[in-house]
Amino acid sequence: MFHISDCKKYSRCPRLFHIENFADKQEYRPFVRLSEEINDLAAEKLGVGECFTGNRGDDPQLAIAALEEYDWLVKARFEYRQLRIKVPFLHRNEDGWDVYFLFAGLYPRADDMQFYCDTAWVLKGCGVRIKQWYMIHLNPDYVRGDELDPQQLFLISTCFYNSKNNPSADIGRTIEAHMKDLSGLLDEMENCLQMPVPAANRSSACTGRQKCRHYEECFDQEASEADNSITTLIGARYRYDMKREGLLRLCDADESRIEGTRQQYAQILADQNRDGLFVDYPALHAWLSRIRWPITFLDFEWERFAIPPYYGMKPYDVLPFEYSIDILYEDGTRDHRVYLSVGDDRRDMAESLIRDIPETGTVIAYNAEGAEKIRIRELADTFPEYAEK
Repeated sequence: MFHISDCKKYSRCPRLFHIENFADKQEYRPFVRLSEEINDLAAEKLGVGECFTGNRGDDPQLAIAALEEYDWLVKARFEYRQLRIKVPFLHRNEDGWDVYFLFAGLYPRADDMQFYCDTAWVLKGCGVRIKQWYMIHLNPDYVRGDELDPQQLFLISTCFYNSKNNPSADIGRTIEAHMKDLSGLLDEMENCLQMPVPAANRSSACTGRQKCRHYEECFDQEASEADNSITTLIGARYRYDMKREGLLRLCDADESRIEGTRQQYAQILADQNRDGLFVDYPALHAWLSRIRWPITFLDFEWERFAIPPYYGMKPYDVLPFEYSIDILYEDGTRDHRVYLSVGDDRRDMAESLIRDIPETGTVIAYNAEGAEKIRIRELADTFPEYAEK
């Protein structure tokens, strides 16, 4: 028996599929707080009444039988040709069924078509006639009041969204256009498991959106390569091609096959210099000239919540719970201050931040534009009486 995640792994890399099929399952650790209640909240939005609710390990015949008895099926497990799926919501609609995919994000996009199409293929194989495809997803404009309102928390869409967050392609027509017979793929997957582990084959999937967790295992020889190896050239599409051609060092890079980013420029110049360093002295001097005493080093910690837990928050807002401050004075003395909270202490944090940071001098953060400045602007918007400070 396979799951859609197995199909995705095999399509990405047969070696990945083989290794993880026999490895211990790893606990999934999300980057945002997403409690199980999202299923219950979505059911409330949809008006789900009496229903069949599936569970992990169910015999798929239970879902087939439930099609005759219930108008709503929730988390029902279906299986066809050894491929097992879980359908978030199925609703009887006259002589057919409506499918509601549950997307725990703001703008469902057509970038996971394998999941949607594989689900459709299994349902079709099981004889389930689908009339309409929907996506229930979080409403980006919802602002929580004192109580959570599931009717406003979710939106129900019949379209995917484009890169500008506007409705674009119809879900049903897109699935129909991309769905294909998985019989051959499933046979390949079954045969793959009967064979030794496939050899490592480098591709864009190895270091795509997220570096494969088996990368070091597959290409362990890279750990012994020199710091100025051509393979360390950041964001270089052709770095391995150049290595195979004998261009081994950063300074050997073929100018016609590099992207020319600032990081690449600095790396290549560092390799050309005898000491292996590159410093943009004018830029560094300009930056240092702006710093005034005392210097405050600031760092926030926060969690992101898919479902807003407190008043005034929106889906996927962040809640800062800690900041750490080190103040360096001109005479070399230092002062360390920490704020740590549990729950909704945003107002107290804002007031404490104003007290802890000196009114003069410079504030420095490692990722100021992408983190600390955003958190400070959010606190200022939430508490306008403190915005100027």
